[in-house]
Amino acid sequence: MSEPQASAEYLRFESGGLVFAFPLHQIREVVPADLLVRVPKVPPCILGLANHRGRILTVVDAVSQSTGRPPPSPRLLLLLDLPDRTLAVAAEQVEGIGPLEVHEVSGRRVARLGDRAVTILDAERFALGVDEAAGATEEISRRGERP
Repeated sequence: MSEPQASAEYLRFESGGLVFAFPLHQIREVVPADLLVRVPKVPPCILGLANHRGRILTVVDAVSQSTGRPPPSPRLLLLLDLPDRTLAVAAEQVEGIGPLEVHEVSGRRVARLGDRAVTILDAERFALGVDEAAGATEEISRRGERP
C-alpha cells in the first residue's frame, strides 16, 4: 500500500452495497433517475439512456463497470463533467461530500470511511472504460456473435 495522497473533496455514493467516490470537481450535478430507456445489445455497464434538459445522456453503472456484478435500480444520476460530453452514473444514494485520504492498493485508488472501503473513481478513466466496453460489444456484434 502506498503513502496516502493529500485529501481532496469527494462526492461519495452507494450502488449495489458498495461505496464509490468521484472528485467533487468532476461532478456537474446530481439529478433523480426518472425515466431510463433501455438499449439492446450494449455492455452490461450501460444501463440505457436518459433525457436531461433536452440532452440525451448515456447512463452507466459503476458496480458492473467495476465488479461485473448485475446493476441495482438507480434512484439518482451523477452527471460527470467530461471535456467532450456528459456521462450519467447511476447511484442508489449519495452518502456525502468531504475529504478522503486516498491510498494506492494493487493499482486501485481506495479510501476508508469508518469500517467501509471506498473505491475512488476518476471521471475520464471511468468514461474510457465504458468506451472500451462499448467498442468490444460493437466488435462482437459486427462479427455476429452474442455479447
